[in-house]
Amino acid sequence: MSKSPELRFDISFYDDKHRDALMKHKYAQRIKQLVDFGLSEKEEEFQVYAMFTEQDGRPRFRNYSELKRLVPRRIQMLKDYIDTSNGTVHSLVSPGENQVTERVGIAAALLVVNKIFGLHRADWERIPETSKRKTMDFQLASDGTEFILVEAKGTVFETGNLHRDTTLEGHIKEKKKAHLSKNPGLTSLFGVITGIPCQLNRTAQCLLLDPVFEDIEIEMDPAKYQLLSRLYFYSRILRVISRGQLVRALLNRIEVIKRSGNYIEFDGLPLVDIYEEPIIPPPENASSIWNKTIVKDKIVGLMFPISKAGFFYYAVDMDVYRLMVEQNFKAIRNFRSTLSEQFIERVTYDNAIVDIRDLQQYGIPSDQFRKIEEGKVMITLTGSVHYDTSGQVIGFFGLPNETLSQLA
Repeated sequence: MSKSPELRFDISFYDDKHRDALMKHKYAQRIKQLVDFGLSEKEEEFQVYAMFTEQDGRPRFRNYSELKRLVPRRIQMLKDYIDTSNGTVHSLVSPGENQVTERVGIAAALLVVNKIFGLHRADWERIPETSKRKTMDFQLASDGTEFILVEAKGTVFETGNLHRDTTLEGHIKEKKKAHLSKNPGLTSLFGVITGIPCQLNRTAQCLLLDPVFEDIEIEMDPAKYQLLSRLYFYSRILRVISRGQLVRALLNRIEVIKRSGNYIEFDGLPLVDIYEEPIIPPPENASSIWNKTIVKDKIVGLMFPISKAGFFYYAVDMDVYRLMVEQNFKAIRNFRSTLSEQFIERVTYDNAIVDIRDLQQYGIPSDQFRKIEEGKVMITLTGSVHYDTSGQVIGFFGLPNETLSQLA
């Protein structure tokens, strides 16, 4: 089985004061383990967080059009500013701050906090209008029993180790103070400063700052928040990939749960269509995944070009469809995809379905491929697939050499 390359981040406490505070946390042993051994994470996992997590909280990737437009830009932006070829993250630009350092800071911070609290990507999905407060500068999640608020900062350093100065610490503390003064009531608050080295012989570093154990007012209980966060996350993916009754019913159910004072009454109540007939998820009912690229009968998604020879696969574990239809709240909150335990990551795929209009955008002639119906062709591609524990799947594919020579 091929193994995805991993990126390493050295973890340390900002200083002794922050260490003493963090060692009083209920997950102190997990924090200490990270400090002792560092964080190693799959490169694609880091890329997913850097590409798809928004600092400003604005909804993006809401439809196929946005996906096709933003993914190539984000990929190119990361390539222009950082290098990940040496087992860590290095900066390709001089010290300073930019949009990419922000993205790297967020990605690294969330990966660190995931290890502490046992979270995954679905837990960081924002829930619109959960309160009157502004949380755009923070990443908010729930593990089902408590809320976790993360303030992340990314910065580039040129020589030696990341310099601990009052400016960096102040960036975190000022936002903590401003937020807490308006919102008394959250359980765990973490600050993570990620240093991206310029020198190739240095490793990216994460500095941990102490959590603040004060209450911040959230307008729902942690279990409901985690449930809604995951439902929003999966609905956002499914509405891009699929169409039909399932997605509409899911979006309606989310709104009902969100507004309900007793949302538990909907636990285990399956989704139904407009005629109140049970919705049958794929693979038993293939209508919602028609003309999608399906891998090993377990993954379904969209394949589209991002360059003359490169393709991107945006997909999901097919188990997510059944999970959404059945609406078992405990199963949703505990869901962790096992795809990474079942499939190899390097694949040659013979049945990728691609829209002819997408090929035309990059000047790729469609007459070289087998037409399967109006506007669609089937292509053989080679590449790698990454399986996230949330069930989100991404892949980077390319045309085989023989196909490229024919197109040249």
